Amino acid sequence: IQKEYGKALIQEKALYRRNSRSLIPIFTLGKIAFENNNYTASKECFDFITQTSSLNGEKINAYLYIAKIAVATNNSKTETLFQSLFDEFGKKARTIRLQVVYADFLTFSQNNPEKAKSVLENALLFSSSKFERARIKLKLGDILVFTGKYNKALRYFSQIQTQLKNHELAHLARFKVAQTSYFKGDFTWAKTQLKVLKNATSQLIANDAVALFLTITDNEPVDAIPSGLAQYSKATLLAFQNKTQQAIDTLSSISLHYKGQPIEDEALFKQAKLLIKLGKFEAAIASLKNVISLNPEGILVDDSYYELAELYNNYIKNPEKATEYYQKIIFEHAASIYWIAARKKYRKIRENPFLTSKE
Repeated sequence: IQKEYGKALIQEKALYRRNSRSLIPIFTLGKIAFENNNYTASKECFDFITQTSSLNGEKINAYLYIAKIAVATNNSKTETLFQSLFDEFGKKARTIRLQVVYADFLTFSQNNPEKAKSVLENALLFSSSKFERARIKLKLGDILVFTGKYNKALRYFSQIQTQLKNHELAHLARFKVAQTSYFKGDFTWAKTQLKVLKNATSQLIANDAVALFLTITDNEPVDAIPSGLAQYSKATLLAFQNKTQQAIDTLSSISLHYKGQPIEDEALFKQAKLLIKLGKFEAAIASLKNVISLNPEGILVDDSYYELAELYNNYIKNPEKATEYYQKIIFEHAASIYWIAARKKYRKIRENPFLTSKE
């Protein structure tokens, strides 16, 4: 995949040098690579734009993604990068999106929500576009949820819904209302919001809405018998607040106290994802295998096989083991949303001469 992006970039560079008309195709390629978590290829595209373009607008847009890549890859020089960009381009209207990314970095990577809040409140002062103001308020709402100020966050999200009706940002705000209500344990109001979003124009928002709706409806208490949903929503809130170990401990408690209930496999799967985040790969593998053995026909089985394959392929660097789990999806879960990706990655590994030579 890295080679494919590399070839495409070489081709686009050649076309640009021939006519020097537009850097948009290279920007688009970088964005696609970023969305597919191929950060090395993505950065090559945006580096080319920053080195080639004479337009500040193009440079800022490219640097925005370079900053996002630095955050996503936990680059130790991320803070220095942001400061150098603000020194060059200023903290003004043209760098609002960069400031929003910086506030996200301060909150979720540096655990400094107060500084992030100050950055965004300052950005609101020179923001003239209602859409940019909405983006700032969405991030302010996230920070308020991070710090436990749920009602104030809900007010921000609701304002955006009212001011930008039917816009994608309004749909995102509605999802955040639902998510925050879910975190608070108000499952009825969360479901009401999520029902509306199932037909959202953004497929990503619609998918997230359906997933959260199913989490609630599949695990709601029946006849007032506790189901573990309240504890599970608390665990997801802790994960959102970067209290990862506390979230894992809460999920372990759910697995222990709600054995045999629908919430058990959800808790194990979520736990595995968080363990991967902490680099505890063996523990994550154990959790994913538990999901599969718990209910071989369950809705999270193909998700678990795919997570196992990705874990072996991307983190443990054992492609042979990865193929075993990609095959499970290809031959046993043909209806899975991961089927196409699994087949593509399986073929890539099988075509690798270094792996073939070991067999």
